[in-house]
Amino acid sequence: MQEVAAKLEGQHAAACPADTAGTSLRQRVDEFERSIFAEALARHRSTYAIAKALDVSQPTVVRKLKQYRLKS
Repeated sequence: MQEVAAKLEGQHAAACPADTAGTSLRQRVDEFERSIFAEALARHRSTYAIAKALDVSQPTVVRKLKQYRLKS
């Protein structure tokens, strides 16, 4: 049981780097979401392909790319 707890603590430490101290959950979620869309944009040629890869609607992709100021 202690091994599992130690492993989870290590995962938590990796998921919560020290440089995020003082940022809100909303800010961290936005940063994570932006990174997902940026990576998808780099891998796929169209908003339709991104939508399919992320299992979201194409209008959602367009809206998120605009929200995060990413170029399609």
